[in-house]
Amino acid sequence: MRSTYYSRAGSYSRSYNAHVAERAGRMPMSRARVAVAREFNCSQATAAAALSHFHDGEWHHVGKYANCVSYYDTSDYRLGGMIAHITACGGAKKWADRRDQLRKDRRFGGRLCGYVYTPKPHRIVDKMNYKRREAAAQ
Repeated sequence: MRSTYYSRAGSYSRSYNAHVAERAGRMPMSRARVAVAREFNCSQATAAAALSHFHDGEWHHVGKYANCVSYYDTSDYRLGGMIAHITACGGAKKWADRRDQLRKDRRFGGRLCGYVYTPKPHRIVDKMNYKRREAAAQ
């Protein structure tokens, strides 16, 4: 069984799984945004927004006190399209503001249109009671 820490020359820098992830091309945000910005020729803010949009939840223990650090995939095939979209929207700040505004404008549980269907669970029982009263009245 491997320990939580990955030791190089007696210093605890990252877990063994973090080392394996970095060899596979995944990086923490501080290094991932620089690499993606260089590859796609965009700002680091735009690269960070695209990376965080496609974050899959991977994290690893890093440092002497085993802090949890998120790792991002810099080789994701969707990054180019997302960076083009963010750039077309006016940059990372405007894209984030618009995304947050759209999230705020969503309504859950409200009426979608003017017609609202109200189910009548006792419709058959009510119909039978009506027929009984009608038969008793005759």
